[in-house]
Amino acid sequence: MPDSTHDTATASEAISPAATVREILEDARRVAGSGSRLATRLEELGIGPPETNRYSESAISNWIRGRTMPPADVLVAATVIAGQPIARPLSVAESSQTFRAFEDGTTRLQYQVDALRAAVIDLYGRLGYPMPSFENDLSADGPPSSRAASAG
Repeated sequence: MPDSTHDTATASEAISPAATVREILEDARRVAGSGSRLATRLEELGIGPPETNRYSESAISNWIRGRTMPPADVLVAATVIAGQPIARPLSVAESSQTFRAFEDGTTRLQYQVDALRAAVIDLYGRLGYPMPSFENDLSADGPPSSRAASAG
């Protein structure tokens, strides 16, 4: 029978903030190539201790091993170096604003689609072709015209 206490401890450790910090720093070190190269990248980004402006390999190792926690600016820079930028949670106001912007963009896109559809219908009429059917525009096989062209 599995030890549920051990499973729970392992699961909670895997998602703990400390484990996440260690993982991000390890990824940044792997991407940089070594601890000294990670220190160089941090220095290039203007991230370092005030006295020397460059972190030591032992400091980086201590962060990765969980012995000490890095400063916040190091953690943010490490996410950038590792290619995993931190996405901060949006506030309610920001979420609402983002949703409104999304709705506005969707409305503008729908307007453009409608204008294009009207232009296509007008063009078909001028050329004397039968009107296209727009009923199945969102089919998985693509637009009706591409299915008809590939069938012939």
